Amino acid sequence: MIFEKIFFPVVFTGILAVCMTASLVAQQQEFPDPAFFAGSYRLVGKALESDSTFEGTLVLLIAEDSLIVVRRVNGERLQGRWGIEPVLEGELRVVRMRFSQGDGTLEATYLWQADLDNYPRMSGYLYRKGLATDDPGLEVLFYQLQDIDENPPAEREDATR
Repeated sequence: MIFEKIFFPVVFTGILAVCMTASLVAQQQEFPDPAFFAGSYRLVGKALESDSTFEGTLVLLIAEDSLIVVRRVNGERLQGRWGIEPVLEGELRVVRMRFSQGDGTLEATYLWQADLDNYPRMSGYLYRKGLATDDPGLEVLFYQLQDIDENPPAEREDATR
């Protein structure tokens, strides 16, 4: 009788704990979905190997099976690829972007979190892939609710309010 009162609750609790752990691991492997990040961003940063600052735009797109990024800074447009990649032996997922430029590749790695409105906000480094630097580019990305490329602030109806 005592065996049944102790054994069954302990076994049930153990099975429940295993199921919940498996569920959490599955969720962590699936989240974040690329759709969470897709959209337009305001880009603010410090240039690679320079003290100059800049602002621009960045758009993350999902086109069929491709994740495309379009970056505009100081009139220069770069198009590349982006993805969500595990780092630190899978403990963390970062957003990584790669752009071909000249004879090399620019790479950006961003840590991310959801802001208070549950939109993504990212901060990270820009560097030349495969080349060490003591002065990487520093960037922050703020999600924009309106498409910043098609609706400049001066043309928005609410910009005058």
